Amino acid sequence: MKIELIVVVVGGLVALVSLLFQKYLDYQRTVDTKKLELYNEFLKGSAQNGPKENVKNFMNSIEIVSIYGSDEVVRALNAFMEIIRNPSQYPNFLTVTSERYEQLLLIMRKDIVKRTKLSPNDYKHIHNMRKQGHQ
Repeated sequence: MKIELIVVVVGGLVALVSLLFQKYLDYQRTVDTKKLELYNEFLKGSAQNGPKENVKNFMNSIEIVSIYGSDEVVRALNAFMEIIRNPSQYPNFLTVTSERYEQLLLIMRKDIVKRTKLSPNDYKHIHNMRKQGHQ
């Protein structure tokens, strides 16, 4: 009788742990999907020049990323925006802007993918092609 009770209790605990783990994975997948959508909106906004509405949307996406992004994303976004807001303080403005943008891309990637062996340098040609395509 005791062995049967132990088997039932252990079986129940295994089922409960499995259920909790699955719920955690589902939650994490939902969070990562939401972050991907938010980061995508930010990146679309950062690629646009022009009408006041685009600037408004971009600024709104910055606020949203600063709420939902990881601590590292918020720090990288802040470092990037520091240059955008104070360009005269950076004699090599374009170089520093590109470097901080590439760093921000990498940190956003890490926030979603979790593991990556990429470095900011791995984004140099991708980022340059993107800039050339929007000129």
